Amino acid sequence: ASFPQTYLGLPLSPFKLRVADFQPLVTSFDKYLAGWKARLLSYGGRIVLVNAVLGSLPVYFMSSILLPKTVIEALDARRRAFLWTGEDKCHGSNCLLAWDKVCCSKECGGLGIKNLADQNHCLLIKFVHKLHDPAPLPWKNWFNSHSSIFDEANMDSSYLAKLLAHELPLYRELTSVSVGDGRHTSFWHDKWLLAVPLAETFPALYCHCIQDALSVRDALNHSLDDVLRPRLTQAAAQDKLLLQNCLQHLTLKDEPDSRFLTLWPSECFNSSSAYRATHTDDAPDPDAIRFWDTKLPSKIRFFGWLLHCDRLNTRANMLRRNICKQEESSCECCPGTLETSEHIFVSCPCARAVWGLLGIAVGDGMHQQPWLLGCELQPPHSVQVDVMLLVLWQIWKARNALIFDRATSLPTDVLRRRTIKDMDFWSSRYKKLCID
Repeated sequence: ASFPQTYLGLPLSPFKLRVADFQPLVTSFDKYLAGWKARLLSYGGRIVLVNAVLGSLPVYFMSSILLPKTVIEALDARRRAFLWTGEDKCHGSNCLLAWDKVCCSKECGGLGIKNLADQNHCLLIKFVHKLHDPAPLPWKNWFNSHSSIFDEANMDSSYLAKLLAHELPLYRELTSVSVGDGRHTSFWHDKWLLAVPLAETFPALYCHCIQDALSVRDALNHSLDDVLRPRLTQAAAQDKLLLQNCLQHLTLKDEPDSRFLTLWPSECFNSSSAYRATHTDDAPDPDAIRFWDTKLPSKIRFFGWLLHCDRLNTRANMLRRNICKQEESSCECCPGTLETSEHIFVSCPCARAVWGLLGIAVGDGMHQQPWLLGCELQPPHSVQVDVMLLVLWQIWKARNALIFDRATSLPTDVLRRRTIKDMDFWSSRYKKLCID
């Protein structure tokens, strides 16, 4: 028999796995994509499948194996192509928004699609957490008898040891420690005394240490001089004095160390919370989430998100992506005027006629913030965004009908026959409002 062998659905090999060894995972993506009629799905339907199916397929692999960058790029290419075109491949010009932005949470202006590389790391650090957890597990006893991720000198060259050592810095970055006996807490690299590791707080002193893997228990049971070089610089001597003042009143307890997420101490550590912690630095976009909080169908909420990001397939945006020529980028109703989203929804005569019938004054940029529209009508606050977004959606559909079907829509048609008809059709989504 040759390696790798398939064991419990995973490739098993004593050697480093090649990219070709992950082909069954890539093939599983292709199998699902081939059976979906993607062109019959709206963008909202594709988002559901990308998150619920394509985002779940690699989880089993990622829980045990660190996927190579090439494999993650291949999976992302298929997810990206399915979302934007419904095909298995797509050109960059077909992607309306950068994939990194798409993978942000909805609160940060994205679609909430998981970043596979970050998710892979967060799934693997569960093993690191279990090694620090005091609960006895057979595999932990076996691993600790053969290797140690806390001491590089005693760490073997096995795949598991290298994998855990690779994830250890991320685990330490996300967690803090309530010190008990100090056995499994790194003196220099864990956050146990201050809000940052001592290696970062006292860099001059850390440069003189001779035991990088020093535990808190060993440090407190011995003198600092035993783990430092004998001749210290002036800055290191000052750091040493400060550190000794911080340590002089500390005593160890007869209980295991307790670890918790630094950002949410009361939460149990799991991969989901670790993933959220790795993305806390993402810039929030409080306006973007308003579109997803509406009760409209997902395709209209997705349209609102694209409108907010100014990434609709207007002729101005297609010109920017070199899909159409300059002479083809004018508004269908206003020759010589560049068709931007601002023009379509605000300044085009067709849009002005719709807003005029409603008695709504639309200023520059207000089409990207529908919660600012319709205040003159005094609609119920709970449905104001929904109604205005639906009007914008119907203006967009009227524009598409004119371009692709050569069908002209009157302002009364946009409001009465379409907007009001859709509101009546989706009235069941607003049961509470009907009861009131």
